[in-house]
Amino acid sequence: MVKTMKTLALTAALIGFGVTAAPTASAANIIAADVFNFTGTCADCTPTNSTVTAVLTLSPAYTVGTTITSSNFISFTYNGSNLVPAFSITSSNTSLSLAGSISSVNGFDSVLVSGTTGRFQAFNNGNWCVNNAGPLCAVPSDYGTNGVFSQPSSGTPEPASVSLLGLGLASLTLFARRRNSVN
Repeated sequence: MVKTMKTLALTAALIGFGVTAAPTASAANIIAADVFNFTGTCADCTPTNSTVTAVLTLSPAYTVGTTITSSNFISFTYNGSNLVPAFSITSSNTSLSLAGSISSVNGFDSVLVSGTTGRFQAFNNGNWCVNNAGPLCAVPSDYGTNGVFSQPSSGTPEPASVSLLGLGLASLTLFARRRNSVN
């Protein structure tokens, strides 16, 4: 029984050490950013009152409530509808135009993102419009109400490998002290 417990403790320590000592390749390639998901009720889409979505990605240097500028803008992607096809605007867009801010996550915000591939505007009363040609909010466009930016919630994290390492080392220490006190 004691031998089995020692083996389990040693295994937990080694697993914890192995996980913390060997980062995966995908972890090294992650670019930190603040992602704001947009959802709105589309008044002119088919079906009527369907939900449209978009993603605004800003650098971690962006502070909620401050103006969105080219230095903190990474990209904007509109996922499209039956009227306006999907498009993306990136910081490398030569005709990039930005205004407004995310004033409160999960609230109505005034944001303008415009580039050569499309234009998007959300108003602080929840109204919004988007199109990919011609003047902003001109036909053809998507427009609607209940436009809200929110940040995705992070999922439940897996058990921390440091905890496994600590548990394994504590168990080994306990068994070593126990063995020394018996001798």
